[in-house]
Amino acid sequence: MKSNFYFIFSLLLWLIIIVGFSDNWLYDVGQESNSMPKFIIHGLLTFSWFSLLVIQTGLIKKKYINLHMSLGIAGMVIVTGLIISTGFIYVTGFLKRGYLAPISQINIVSLIVFTIFIVLGFSYRKKNSATHKRFMLVGTLLIMMPAIDRFASKFFEELPLFLLPWFITYFILFGLLFWHDRKTFKKIKKQSWIALVLWFSDVVYLLISLK
Repeated sequence: MKSNFYFIFSLLLWLIIIVGFSDNWLYDVGQESNSMPKFIIHGLLTFSWFSLLVIQTGLIKKKYINLHMSLGIAGMVIVTGLIISTGFIYVTGFLKRGYLAPISQINIVSLIVFTIFIVLGFSYRKKNSATHKRFMLVGTLLIMMPAIDRFASKFFEELPLFLLPWFITYFILFGLLFWHDRKTFKKIKKQSWIALVLWFSDVVYLLISLK
């Protein structure tokens, strides 16, 4: 599994996105958000980014390096659009309501760190392929909370049962990430630690906000 890790992990993230937002594209397509351009554009860009991540890790697995690098340019265009569209959703939401809910604040911080990771990942694409892969993959994990929230709600919608699939999903993802680090590098990489610390801080902040 170690040699296929990036492909398998990317595929897991893609599946969580597909299942989590299945109401939008499968069984509740008449919902209001599906008629709003900002959500349609955001959804298409999100799907494109996660799909490209699977394709790119698959190309590396098959050693199609030149094609991988060519698609990387398209990836930068897609991820730039994803960042802008996500930010636009939160900005317009704030302007409409006058405040940001705690979960939105968390997602904005995650988006900022995601952006930094992607920029760093792109800068390492020719200098260090291992570091490039880590930044791109772990960075993408950072913006998974909305999808994991929706994914967990497919099993249980109400608290506290909702937390069971939610924590299990994160446990599996971080468990795989840390397992791969130990197997491959004999230590936990800094990108993984940053992701875990950010996630733990998010959980603590949410708990404090609920009081």
